[in-house]
Amino acid sequence: MYGQALACPVTETREHTLVLAKTLKGLHADGSDHYESFEFKGFTERRDRLQGNFYFEAHAKRPFYLSGRADDASEGVVEDVTIPFAREGQWFLNEDIKVKEQPAIEFVRGRFQGWAYVNTKQIEANGGEFLFPGNSVLGTLHHPVVGPMTNTFLAGTFKGKILDWDGDGELDLNYLDAHATRKGEIDSNLDGIPDMPGRSVCLHSHG
Repeated sequence: MYGQALACPVTETREHTLVLAKTLKGLHADGSDHYESFEFKGFTERRDRLQGNFYFEAHAKRPFYLSGRADDASEGVVEDVTIPFAREGQWFLNEDIKVKEQPAIEFVRGRFQGWAYVNTKQIEANGGEFLFPGNSVLGTLHHPVVGPMTNTFLAGTFKGKILDWDGDGELDLNYLDAHATRKGEIDSNLDGIPDMPGRSVCLHSHG
């Protein structure tokens, strides 16, 4: 429903800034992937040399789709809505795996939370089926249009660890593509240049 999320901890900034890049398949009629990204800022408390406890918030300006489905502008869009979202948890470093001479994060676990809008009429029209790509859009209570529509509180857990993604017997770092810049902007072709400066949701529905 929400796609694959990749946390992108840059060694120099990972204790106070983090970009989360999300890829969602099965949403666009032409088969292309849907991209979203989030720039989180916060703090990390070092419990010891190899463990950190973190709290981060994202406050990005994002388009709010009145249809209640990600990237579906058929019922109109409210642009530049500041949407809050939070994540907190713990990460653990491994001194035997280095990135730029710093121990890499080997394992992370935590919780996320935020507000959203679910179009219940759309779900009822589909026979109650709600397991479909992009079945809600993130919302906020603090907006004259979006606030009254926001009807859901999302809360969940996440875990991540270093893996051997390609089965060659070696652990892989930065193996999966993250379609975002270091500022949390969409970079669909991975050239390091944002598709549109400041935009954190792909431009598919906007042509």
